[in-house]
Amino acid sequence: MKFKLDENLGRRATGVLVEAGFEVATVSDQRLESAPDREVIDHCVREERCLVTMDAEFGNPLQFPPHHYRGIVLLRLPARVTSELILETIRTLRDALLSRDRPPGGSIPLPGPDRRLWVVQPGRVRLYQGEESDDK
Repeated sequence: MKFKLDENLGRRATGVLVEAGFEVATVSDQRLESAPDREVIDHCVREERCLVTMDAEFGNPLQFPPHHYRGIVLLRLPARVTSELILETIRTLRDALLSRDRPPGGSIPLPGPDRRLWVVQPGRVRLYQGEESDDK
């Protein structure tokens, strides 16, 4: 799976996903820092990448309907964010991606983020699938 990490996620976060075997590009590498949200998500669509972001705007399914994209992963963190907390949340994402076909304890498998909104907190992943429109 291919991901684009938003500008507030550093090299260490990128490394966690790359080491797990995922293809990762960053907003910073592509010089999209401070670009409007629409421009960032349009790049993701063209590149067929799932966006990983801390920007709560992308968690609004009315503004960014998940079924229009290769996925949106919103990292939901407290107001006082540390780099270690970001890394812990990225590790939660990585672990969920790697274990979704073989969930622990016989729980229901977690569908991948493609065409969905995942909300990730340290140790927890929530799924918002939303409604798909009839005009595909």
